[in-house]
Amino acid sequence: MFKANILVLLSFLNFADSQNWIRSGYWCSESGFPVSHINSRLFTHLVCAFAYINSSNYEIYIKASDEPYISTFTETVTSKNPSAKTLLSIWAGEANSVLEEDSSMFFDMINQSSHRTSFIKSSIMAARRHGFMGLDLSYVLPTTPANKANMGSFFYEWREATNSEPRKYNTPPLILTMGAMYSPVRDSLSYPVDDIKRNFDWVHMRSFDYHRSSKYRFTGAHAALYDPSSNLNTDYGIHEWIRLGLPAKKLVIGLPYHGFAWTLVNSDDYAIGAPAKGKALTKDGSVSYTYIKWQLNYYGVKPLFNSTYVVNYCKIGSSWIGFDDAEAIKTKISYAKEKGLLGYNVFQIPHDDADWILSTTAKEMPNAILILKACSLRILMTSFKAQEEGKNQENKQQLWVIVLSTTLAAMILVSATICFLKRKSIILKGKAVWSKRNKYTNQQGFTFAQIAAATDNFSSENKLGEGGFGPVYKVICPFMSISSKAKVPTRNAKYRSRR
Repeated sequence: MFKANILVLLSFLNFADSQNWIRSGYWCSESGFPVSHINSRLFTHLVCAFAYINSSNYEIYIKASDEPYISTFTETVTSKNPSAKTLLSIWAGEANSVLEEDSSMFFDMINQSSHRTSFIKSSIMAARRHGFMGLDLSYVLPTTPANKANMGSFFYEWREATNSEPRKYNTPPLILTMGAMYSPVRDSLSYPVDDIKRNFDWVHMRSFDYHRSSKYRFTGAHAALYDPSSNLNTDYGIHEWIRLGLPAKKLVIGLPYHGFAWTLVNSDDYAIGAPAKGKALTKDGSVSYTYIKWQLNYYGVKPLFNSTYVVNYCKIGSSWIGFDDAEAIKTKISYAKEKGLLGYNVFQIPHDDADWILSTTAKEMPNAILILKACSLRILMTSFKAQEEGKNQENKQQLWVIVLSTTLAAMILVSATICFLKRKSIILKGKAVWSKRNKYTNQQGFTFAQIAAATDNFSSENKLGEGGFGPVYKVICPFMSISSKAKVPTRNAKYRSRR
């Protein structure tokens, strides 16, 4: 029974993981990376970025230069992975401020009901026209208390429209996701967490870019999972989201496929937090994982891993680069599973190396975790089995003692009964013979004392001779009617009289 329960549990774990764990990733048209080169088998959801908000009518539009790629995105990625789901991502800010912290167009749109309606209708039409299965809102910033009510209204109206829309088109409801900052609270600004919880399928956190080399004059872990000296870390943000009411199962951790490079003040001082002059290697200091790997291979440098922050870093000459390599990815996936999060979201897919090291590591890590769980359960099962076998062995020993004791007692009782019955039978038989003898003969019986007295205590003077049964004596007994000869056997000190 215990083994059966373990097998059921393991099957359930595998089923739940394969059905619910989100492996999402962004493809941005500006990357120039061919959609056909995406290894879509490594992902469950692929996000195509970006569509934009028209500042005149607040409808969604796609740049003419992006139209050929976006219109064929779903068809292309599902040709390799038919089960992959695609989402069209809508940038919340100005079209020329992509990847910057800008939600100006979004806030302009939500503050008026007619604008919200234009956005909602056009977004659904754009998704259906290009074959997308969902819509993503990226990246909305926290807002003031005054704006939170309009934001909540918009989220509700958008969800209601997507829920009612399939009844017209006979298709599954569109998935709704939202890209948000790592923490739901930022100074005096915050998100309407309850409205997000009710209306979005999940929130993928922007759990990176905490420290940029274009802004800070010291090296930093830009995607720190932990930070003992600051709240700028993913663990803090996740706890804040959950504390304010968003379930862990609606949170998706962000995995950056890029890092930041600094120019060190002193090349001998290259720890995290070391003084830096500013950015290095690129215009804004950001470097893709592909470029970092090329640098490492070209200069023969092996990156270091810092478990306190959960970040990889390296020093090449006077340049310092902080990024997530396989070690950091593994740790973050394990963390997400441990915290009960829904999955992870990659930013951006094209920045992985040619061998898809990061994406493969992220995909395979949950399987490794399941194997560890299975091993732990197997050990537990073996332990319980051993205990059960020990108990069974002990019970068997006790049972044998009881059986043997009972059998022995029964044998003794049966033997005693047989002896008693046999003895009784012999006695009864002897009495019957004696009674029969007395009935059919005139023999008279004498006691030993009578014989001893009659022979003068077996005096030699009265001994007549000796035969095969013993000596023969002459007796004269006053209690006998005639004189008799008495033969007394002495063998084994047993005596009997004979007439």
